[in-house]
Amino acid sequence: MAFKNATEALQPWLDLPIGEKTYRIPAASIATGLYCQRAAELALSARLGTASAEDLAALKLDDEQERDFNRRMLGPAYDEMVTDGVGWEHLSLAARTAFQWTVNGRDVAEDYWNRGGQRAEAGPGNGRRPAPQDRRPATRTAKTTARKTTPRKAAAKKSTPRKRTQAKPKALQA
Repeated sequence: MAFKNATEALQPWLDLPIGEKTYRIPAASIATGLYCQRAAELALSARLGTASAEDLAALKLDDEQERDFNRRMLGPAYDEMVTDGVGWEHLSLAARTAFQWTVNGRDVAEDYWNRGGQRAEAGPGNGRRPAPQDRRPATRTAKTTARKTTPRKAAAKKSTPRKRTQAKPKALQA
């Protein structure tokens, strides 16, 4: 099997619908991607309480820095949205969704967009451990849990093989 061309394997844009129009957001440049990774690291350290005062100050954007952030995240769609008169909340949500896409991937960005900018309770990119993805049933009885967690003694090996007999059902035992 050979590697596909990256332009075939990836979709390097997001299509974000706002009202009657869908805006195409191009993938971030390398410089913007690195900027986003650094911002995400600072935000995580702030949530964990390990950020310095300098780091916390760097997370607070003034109006000009926020405009620059939105422009960087949305690319040419920023000017298109301004021209179309898109409201601040929608423009800001689109920029933050593009940020999520750059840092955490398409699935997280889609979930973020569909939640109106609210983070999921648990998952990647929000500083919490994701929920386990196992396929076991959610509930077990106390007896089943105890049986699985109780250590068993190893059977002693005998030198002669045992004769196999068929066990009687409990109801038939005397």
